[in-house]
Amino acid sequence: MDYSVRFTNRFVADLTSVVSYLKDQLHAPQAASAVLDELENTVEILEQTPSIFPIDWDVSDMLGVAVQKAPIRAYRALYSVNEDEGIVHLLTLRHSAQDISTLAVDDELLL
Repeated sequence: MDYSVRFTNRFVADLTSVVSYLKDQLHAPQAASAVLDELENTVEILEQTPSIFPIDWDVSDMLGVAVQKAPIRAYRALYSVNEDEGIVHLLTLRHSAQDISTLAVDDELLL
């Protein structure tokens, strides 16, 4: 089964922030490109086998739904899978060192 991967507005905002930070503040356009390339590869994997990445139990407990995490360089993409509809929702992008307890729970994370 092929899955459709959808980006939430929050994920797009997070990704934009990461890319801008890497390019504009760190002056590392190659790092920004590497994050985008890795994201593209991850999306291709998620389209085929979204169960390949582990569940993030802390976030799943917070939200009350299964949320998985895919590594993207120094970041992690948090996503949920709707098996009935064959949809992967990319929810947010966080730095791996970032405390996940600061994740604000909003409707977009509760797809």
